[in-house]
Amino acid sequence: MLKKIAVLIAVLVMGVLSEENELLGLKINGWGWIAFGRVGSGIDLPGTEYDLDFSKMWLSDVNAGLRIEKEFEENFKACVHLGISTAYKLTDPGMPSQEFQLRRFAPYIIEASLRRGFSFGERHSLKLAIGYLPVRYNPQAANLGEYLFRSTPYPSVFESGFELADKEKVTGLHAGYSMKLLDKSLLNIDEYLFSNMKIFPNFDISEALLASFNFQQYIEIGGGVCAHGMISVDKRKTTPGFDPQRISYYPEQYILIEGNDTTFYTFRGTKLMGRFTLNPQGFFKSSLFGPEDLKIYGEVALLGVKNYKGWFENRRERVPRMIGFNFPAFKVLDVLSLQLQYFPNPYYNTWDNVWKNGTPIPYTGVRYSRPYEEWKADTSLLIDNDDWKWSIYMSRKIGKRLRLSLLFANDDTKKTSYMPPPPAQSRYIDMMGQTWMEDEKGNERFGIVKDWYWMAKMMFYL
Repeated sequence: MLKKIAVLIAVLVMGVLSEENELLGLKINGWGWIAFGRVGSGIDLPGTEYDLDFSKMWLSDVNAGLRIEKEFEENFKACVHLGISTAYKLTDPGMPSQEFQLRRFAPYIIEASLRRGFSFGERHSLKLAIGYLPVRYNPQAANLGEYLFRSTPYPSVFESGFELADKEKVTGLHAGYSMKLLDKSLLNIDEYLFSNMKIFPNFDISEALLASFNFQQYIEIGGGVCAHGMISVDKRKTTPGFDPQRISYYPEQYILIEGNDTTFYTFRGTKLMGRFTLNPQGFFKSSLFGPEDLKIYGEVALLGVKNYKGWFENRRERVPRMIGFNFPAFKVLDVLSLQLQYFPNPYYNTWDNVWKNGTPIPYTGVRYSRPYEEWKADTSLLIDNDDWKWSIYMSRKIGKRLRLSLLFANDDTKKTSYMPPPPAQSRYIDMMGQTWMEDEKGNERFGIVKDWYWMAKMMFYL
């Protein structure tokens, strides 16, 4: 398989230099990057569950890709974007067997789309797309944020990661409308209808609507709503309490019974998002600053509008909030940003129960969740020392062919991002746990970092 892929890539690259390629109208671009870093300290789940502690471990990754675009006529294009990555990423997973350390590579699809654009005068435009599509609605979110497509409502879980914001994908349809207003203002409306191919229950249909308004390049405000799992392919998976076979063994994993009332927990839910970006440079001009300097931005989301008895009674616990600021880098760096996130969820931020048990009930540190009343009565099980996350990101492009990036963070990167393919050797949990150190009374000492890691990346373009 890999030999065939290598031959295909070689043929395509050779085609770039041929006259036939020009006649075909193909545009072919290549890229590659290497990343490496180290975990200062991370989380190791307590109790009887087996989990890996990433503390002091080195992280590494190698990726390369090829983007092929064909323009059939003006504003009508097809694109296939392929990548290949190392299938092992952790230097020391702490396992007795070292077989997964054998070098392997994993091909993957970044984009496979057909796009058509329409213009209506000078002010109105419409874009239609179908296929496997990249989505990015918050261009400032280099690490934290972008909650609408990187999350599930029940359980209320999301992820982040080093330059992850431009890598979210949906499989389905996209329609985007833009209207240019006076004084360089712009209105954008985007509609997505897509299949959930990333997270269980697979193939349920979701819909998302986003809108943004940029006023004279001074300020941009935006918002969105996503009907997650709006149409079920299999209702027994979307709402597992309806499956007699599942609830016959561990009913507390799927339903809550209180007297004569039964609460059926479900993966389906409505997510809301709002964001803003303030650009002070819209009010003045200075040759000292780069175009990204001084921007202030934020995002907030509600992961699940509806409350359910027991595990999801409080909406406040399902609201992540992010604020960021791009420090003046005086053109030495393209971006120097600090992002802070607050998410007061009392559960682990993990999809472990989703993949291991097929349930929307939050993961509580053991394979099979405790009954809700038992969990609630034991205050030691509350996860309240990871509410804050932070990220310091810097990036610089050198010429047209090279870009360097560096990240220091305690974020929502999952451990499985740096493990071989499933079945997972670790839990589907954040690599980082506690944000700040604690005093002798167990209270957080803000500003004294506990868990953190750093990553560096060198990317080149062909």
